[in-house]
Amino acid sequence: MNGTTAKRYGVANDLQTYFRDINQTSLLSAVEERDLAEAIARGDCDARSRMIEANLRLVVKIARDYLGRGMLIDDLISEGNLGLIRAAEGFDPGFGTRFSTYASYWIKQSIRHALINTSTTIRLPAHMFGLLTKWRRAERLLFRKRGGAPSFDEVAAHLGLTENQKGLVAKARRASQLKLESNLGDEDVSWSLDESMNYSQAPETAIEISEDRTEILRRLDRLDERERLVISLRFGLLDGAPLTLKEIGRRIGVTREWVRKIEIRAVSKLAAVAAPPSSASSPRSRQPKSRPRQPVPVPADAHADVSAPAGSPRAHLPLACREFPPISVAS
Repeated sequence: MNGTTAKRYGVANDLQTYFRDINQTSLLSAVEERDLAEAIARGDCDARSRMIEANLRLVVKIARDYLGRGMLIDDLISEGNLGLIRAAEGFDPGFGTRFSTYASYWIKQSIRHALINTSTTIRLPAHMFGLLTKWRRAERLLFRKRGGAPSFDEVAAHLGLTENQKGLVAKARRASQLKLESNLGDEDVSWSLDESMNYSQAPETAIEISEDRTEILRRLDRLDERERLVISLRFGLLDGAPLTLKEIGRRIGVTREWVRKIEIRAVSKLAAVAAPPSSASSPRSRQPKSRPRQPVPVPADAHADVSAPAGSPRAHLPLACREFPPISVAS
């Protein structure tokens, strides 16, 4: 057995072990979900871990539906897990739905946005990133002043752009209208790159990303050096070109799993900085700003045991909660 074959064999074994472990975690009753949601609202990290662990199979079930769209199973599961974390923090049993129904929305949303970012990334030089940011601000300013959408030439004149700059912006804006069509069970949703870039509730980041780079970089001061580097590379804050977990791992000399742990720990810190103070402690008071009025239904077999696709890389979910301890999957 050569080195490559042995490595693939080991990765497949890791994923099989992960699936076996999560299949051994017992599911929750409606009463248990309600009790855990109330505990989570009080800041109980153990309750949040329990809610997440009991629904890891749901993430895998949904993630497998998105195979073949440009992302490996471990990355799909990782993105779905971030959506699951978001759901655990915002679930309110008072809505009259089970947690799996509510969580499915956030899991799918997180995976969809990851697919959009993977499939339609436009690598812009840093100066173009700044120019497009100014362009969007100018559009909003002129819209407020005039009570209607400004024309391309009006925005260009407001910014004092040269003909060359106008041409570059026009090309970038045309490219940003590319659509990524996504079949999502019973619904057909079309997302544009603009919507992805400006999306402020992305579960993969769990924070509102401002278009003002200065504000983003200011928040990064709360992170240690390695966390700051990982976030900057992951979201393209250095040169406008986001990197994958694997690419970041190669650059800083660690495995993709360590990069994932660092990323989620850093995102949790940033979320704590960005989140407005809440005076209420009920689950409803912590509800995300955007949620489905009619959540996407979950298939009846959503919690069925899952088996690993042969040759797939492993998936791992670290959970950050104050001191950022990892989730320990029941064995």
